[in-house]
Amino acid sequence: MINVRPAVKVDPMTDIDGRPRPGRCVADLMSSPVVSAAADDTLAEAARAMVLAGVGSVVIADEAGLPMGILTERDLVRATEAGALPGTELVASWMTATPDVAGPHTTVDVAFEALAERGYRHLPVVDDGTLVGIVSLRDLMRLANLRPAGEVAAEVPKGLKGVVVTETEVGDVRGQEGFFHYRQHSGVDLALSLIH
Repeated sequence: MINVRPAVKVDPMTDIDGRPRPGRCVADLMSSPVVSAAADDTLAEAARAMVLAGVGSVVIADEAGLPMGILTERDLVRATEAGALPGTELVASWMTATPDVAGPHTTVDVAFEALAERGYRHLPVVDDGTLVGIVSLRDLMRLANLRPAGEVAAEVPKGLKGVVVTETEVGDVRGQEGFFHYRQHSGVDLALSLIH
């Protein structure tokens, strides 16, 4: 059973409106070389490659080196539940065909959004028509700044509690402890001046 979904190429450096997106790129985090398998390998062979490499997926590349499929731990669980025999079932029957890919300069934010939107955990990285790496949800989560629920991210100066400050030159800001009105000042600079 081949899982066919339309491939989506993630735009490397822009958001949905075409604006540049700053930040780290998947090239900073990706694993390379990619653990791969052939479409005519058995599920058992692919699973063995994953275990030996300590990874959760193998990429199946075509003759040109482009990803034509990806087989993940989830696919192996699905195959097992369906009664597939790992020693005889082929990767091609259980892989997700034409996986979404990212470029090496795709920002971490864009890659994370792509994985979250599609429910994937792995995103092959292709540069100039060649498979150069793979980035996983685990790789991306290493950058996340997680803290326990309820823990304050930073000390909030009196008067700015409940205020979210953004880059702007003109605006009114209402917070839980007051109201700020500023013109011809950066909101970020204003907030920083109140901290010090």
